[in-house]
Amino acid sequence: MILGRHLQLEVFGESHAPIIGMRMSGLPEAANIDLRKLQAFVDRRAPGKDALSTSRREPDRVELKRFAGGVVEAVIRNTNVRSGDYETTVPRPGHADWPNFVKTGRIPPGGGANSGRMTAPMCVAGGICLQQLARRRITVKAKLTACGG
Repeated sequence: MILGRHLQLEVFGESHAPIIGMRMSGLPEAANIDLRKLQAFVDRRAPGKDALSTSRREPDRVELKRFAGGVVEAVIRNTNVRSGDYETTVPRPGHADWPNFVKTGRIPPGGGANSGRMTAPMCVAGGICLQQLARRRITVKAKLTACGG
Protein backbone atom coordinates (compact mmCIF):
# COMPACT_ATOMS: atom_id res chain seq x y z
CA MET A 1 0.00 0.00 0.00
CA ILE A 2 1.37 3.41 -0.99
CA LEU A 3 -0.17 6.61 0.37
CA GLY A 4 0.52 10.25 -0.44
CA ARG A 5 1.75 12.48 -3.23
CA HIS A 6 4.46 14.77 -1.86
CA LEU A 7 5.36 12.59 1.10
CA GLN A 8 4.85 8.97 0.08
CA LEU A 9 4.43 6.12 2.54
CA GLU A 10 4.65 2.44 1.67
CA VAL A 11 3.83 -0.13 4.35
CA PHE A 12 5.03 -3.70 3.80
CA GLY A 13 5.11 -7.11 5.43
CA GLU A 14 2.64 -9.31 7.28
CA SER A 15 1.95 -10.00 10.93
CA HIS A 16 3.48 -13.48 10.77
CA ALA A 17 6.29 -12.75 8.30
CA PRO A 18 9.84 -12.14 9.55
CA ILE A 19 9.44 -8.33 9.37
CA ILE A 20 6.97 -5.51 8.91
CA GLY A 21 8.01 -2.06 7.89
CA MET A 22 7.59 1.22 6.10
CA ARG A 23 9.40 3.20 3.46
CA MET A 24 8.80 6.94 3.28
CA SER A 25 10.06 9.26 0.57
CA GLY A 26 9.84 13.02 0.20
CA LEU A 27 11.43 13.98 3.52
CA PRO A 28 13.97 16.80 3.46
CA GLU A 29 17.43 15.36 2.82
CA ALA A 30 18.74 16.75 6.13
CA ALA A 31 15.74 15.69 8.24
CA ASN A 32 17.00 14.59 11.64
CA ILE A 33 15.25 11.69 13.35
CA ASP A 34 15.63 11.15 17.08
CA LEU A 35 15.42 7.35 17.35
CA ARG A 36 14.91 7.46 21.14
CA LYS A 37 11.86 9.74 20.82
CA LEU A 38 10.59 7.73 17.87
CA GLN A 39 10.83 4.48 19.85
CA ALA A 40 8.97 6.05 22.79
CA PHE A 41 6.20 7.16 20.42
CA VAL A 42 5.89 3.69 18.84
CA ASP A 43 5.86 2.02 22.26
CA ARG A 44 2.60 3.83 23.04
CA ARG A 45 0.69 1.65 20.53
CA ALA A 46 1.78 -1.71 21.98
CA PRO A 47 -1.15 -4.02 22.79
CA GLY A 48 -1.70 -5.97 25.99
CA LYS A 49 -2.03 -2.97 28.29
CA ASP A 50 -5.71 -3.49 29.14
CA ALA A 51 -8.44 -6.14 29.16
CA LEU A 52 -9.87 -5.01 25.80
CA SER A 53 -6.75 -5.54 23.70
CA THR A 54 -5.03 -8.69 22.53
CA SER A 55 -2.82 -10.46 25.05
CA ARG A 56 -0.17 -10.93 22.37
CA ARG A 57 2.96 -9.02 23.37
CA GLU A 58 5.71 -8.20 20.97
CA PRO A 59 8.40 -5.55 21.25
CA ASP A 60 8.25 -3.11 18.34
CA ARG A 61 11.97 -2.32 18.13
CA VAL A 62 12.43 0.15 15.30
CA GLU A 63 15.44 -0.35 13.01
CA LEU A 64 16.00 2.75 10.87
CA LYS A 65 17.80 3.07 7.54
CA ARG A 66 18.37 6.25 5.53
CA PHE A 67 18.85 6.50 1.83
CA ALA A 68 19.67 9.32 -0.58
CA GLY A 69 16.84 11.46 -1.83
CA GLY A 70 15.01 11.87 1.48
CA VAL A 71 14.03 8.21 1.75
CA VAL A 72 13.74 6.56 5.16
CA GLU A 73 13.00 2.90 5.74
CA ALA A 74 12.18 1.31 9.07
CA VAL A 75 11.68 -2.35 9.86
CA ILE A 76 10.33 -4.10 12.93
CA ARG A 77 11.14 -7.75 13.42
CA ASN A 78 8.22 -10.02 14.31
CA THR A 79 9.36 -12.05 17.30
CA ASN A 80 6.08 -13.49 18.60
CA VAL A 81 5.02 -15.49 15.55
CA ARG A 82 2.83 -18.43 16.54
CA SER A 83 0.84 -19.08 13.39
CA GLY A 84 -0.57 -22.26 14.94
CA ASP A 85 -2.64 -20.04 17.28
CA TYR A 86 -4.89 -19.15 14.36
CA GLU A 87 -7.50 -21.33 12.65
CA THR A 88 -6.69 -20.91 8.98
CA THR A 89 -9.72 -22.56 7.37
CA VAL A 90 -12.56 -20.44 8.75
CA PRO A 91 -12.74 -16.66 8.14
CA ARG A 92 -13.00 -14.65 11.38
CA PRO A 93 -15.98 -12.28 11.60
CA GLY A 94 -14.95 -8.63 11.54
CA HIS A 95 -11.58 -9.38 9.94
CA ALA A 96 -10.34 -9.24 6.35
CA ASP A 97 -9.98 -13.04 6.16
CA TRP A 98 -12.76 -13.60 3.60
CA PRO A 99 -11.77 -10.79 1.18
CA ASN A 100 -8.17 -11.99 1.50
CA PHE A 101 -9.24 -15.55 0.65
CA VAL A 102 -11.21 -14.36 -2.39
CA LYS A 103 -8.26 -12.30 -3.62
CA THR A 104 -5.35 -14.65 -2.86
CA GLY A 105 -6.84 -18.09 -2.18
CA ARG A 106 -5.50 -18.17 1.38
CA ILE A 107 -6.34 -16.93 4.85
CA PRO A 108 -3.07 -15.63 6.27
CA PRO A 109 -2.44 -16.32 9.96
CA GLY A 110 -3.27 -13.38 12.16
CA GLY A 111 -4.66 -11.36 9.26
CA GLY A 112 -1.39 -11.04 7.34
CA ALA A 113 -1.10 -7.62 5.72
CA ASN A 114 -4.52 -6.69 7.13
CA SER A 115 -3.52 -7.29 10.75
CA GLY A 116 -3.67 -4.66 13.47
CA ARG A 117 0.06 -5.34 13.74
CA MET A 118 0.48 -3.28 10.58
CA THR A 119 -0.33 -0.14 12.56
CA ALA A 120 3.20 -0.31 14.03
CA PRO A 121 5.00 0.81 10.84
CA MET A 122 2.31 3.47 10.34
CA CYS A 123 3.11 4.78 13.84
CA VAL A 124 6.80 4.89 12.88
CA ALA A 125 5.92 7.09 9.89
CA GLY A 126 3.66 9.28 12.03
CA GLY A 127 6.34 9.65 14.69
CA ILE A 128 8.90 10.76 12.10
CA CYS A 129 6.43 13.29 10.67
CA LEU A 130 5.59 14.65 14.14
CA GLN A 131 9.30 15.22 14.80
CA GLN A 132 9.68 17.13 11.53
CA LEU A 133 6.60 19.26 12.29
CA ALA A 134 7.80 19.99 15.84
CA ARG A 135 11.03 21.42 14.43
CA ARG A 136 8.82 23.92 12.61
CA ARG A 137 6.88 24.65 15.83
CA ILE A 138 3.80 22.86 14.53
CA THR A 139 1.91 20.63 16.96
CA VAL A 140 -0.83 18.11 16.32
CA LYS A 141 -3.41 17.47 19.03
CA ALA A 142 -6.56 15.43 19.38
CA LYS A 143 -9.26 15.43 22.02
CA LEU A 144 -11.94 12.81 22.63
CA THR A 145 -15.22 14.66 23.18
CA ALA A 146 -17.66 11.71 23.25
CA CYS A 147 -17.55 7.94 23.38
CA GLY A 148 -20.40 5.51 22.88
CA GLY A 149 -23.93 6.88 23.43
